[in-house]
Amino acid sequence: MKVQPRYHRTEQIQVAKKRFSLRDELLIGTSRPVAERIVDWAMVDSRHWRELVSTFLCDDPLLASRAAMALGICIERKPSLALPHLRTFVARVNQPGVPVAVERAIMRMLQMVDLPEPLLGLIAAAAFDRLEGNVPIAIKVYSMTVLVRVARREPDLAPEIRLLIEQQLPFSGPAYKARARHVLKRL
Repeated sequence: MKVQPRYHRTEQIQVAKKRFSLRDELLIGTSRPVAERIVDWAMVDSRHWRELVSTFLCDDPLLASRAAMALGICIERKPSLALPHLRTFVARVNQPGVPVAVERAIMRMLQMVDLPEPLLGLIAAAAFDRLEGNVPIAIKVYSMTVLVRVARREPDLAPEIRLLIEQQLPFSGPAYKARARHVLKRL
């Protein structure tokens, strides 16, 4: 289901002109309406977008986790927004102690954006680590899709990806199995 913006462009500008505090909005809680307000604010001005990205990458786990939802919606609507920050996002996902919401948002985002050639190795390594590791299922299934996208450009990785997915199938839940069936057909 495609999410429609809550406001028209002129209303978005009006929302952005109002006194808006990203931090205050994030502290309200995690809900779709709050995330949509943040998205409307962030997509109007590049300075707002940069503030959202820096909050997402900050060391405060609460703020970073709450910024993840809004950032994901922005990138879903306009994947090119992520391209200048991909190297930073991949580096962040590999840092120890990164919040699960941030890790999930980055792996989800990597499913949607064009993967630049110079970063394919780093992205593949991050996805392999997530697929092999003890992480929530959502992160594993996003990693599968990222690896299939990498394998399209690096076909030599396909057998290794297939083996890793098939090894985990007997011990996995329905979400993993459903995505694995879909992904294995594409390998």
